[in-house]
Formats: sequence, C-alpha cells, structure tokens
Amino acid sequence: MKVSFASRHDAGRRYVRLSSLSCVVLGLFLSPWIVGCREPESTEVVRPVRAMVVGDFSVLSKGSLPGRAEAATEVNLAFRVGGPLIARPIHVGQKVEKGELLAKIDPSDFEIELNSAK
Repeated sequence: MKVSFASRHDAGRRYVRLSSLSCVVLGLFLSPWIVGCREPESTEVVRPVRAMVVGDFSVLSKGSLPGRAEAATEVNLAFRVGGPLIARPIHVGQKVEKGELLAKIDPSDFEIELNSAK
C-alpha cells in the first residue's frame, strides 16, 4: 500500500484542524471556570447622610431660660476657732490649690480667750 503525498497532506490538515478545534472547545469550557476564580469586585457601600440647615442662634442668647446649676463637688468648711468672717479672697466657682487661703476669721475673740487662759 502506497501512501501518496496528497493523502499525507490531507491527514496533516485534518490533524491541525482537530487540534485547533479541540483548543477552542477546551477554551470555551475552561473560560467560565477561569473567570469565576477572580476575586469579586467590592462595591463601596453608600450610606445616606442626614443633613439639616443650622439657623441663627442669636435669638436664644437674648432670652433667658429656666434652670438650676449645681456644683460637681461640694465641700463643707470648718475652722479650729470660732469668730466672725472678715475676708474671703476666693470667688464662687474659682479653682483653688492645696494650702491656699480660703477665708479669714477675726482673731480678736480668739486672742481674748487665749489671754484669759494664760
């Protein structure tokens, strides 16, 4: 059996066509899998914002509103000796340091009692 050049040439063409067709079919079957392997695109979440227009507050500063203010810390003071209060160098709400003079008592009553005890 003698094989001619034409039959070999046709067989080679068929082989090329079949291999090309197989590559195309294989590509069609694999493309969804390859596309599915990608990471999903993250979509940025858009959250609604509540907005309002701020009006003129000068109306509030002209009026008076009812209310009551209380101190956060309250301290009761006591003195070692009795007598009338002659000076208070601090003001209400003022911050004071340890050892600072808060009030001064008239020493005349204390001095009289001290002299009589001697």
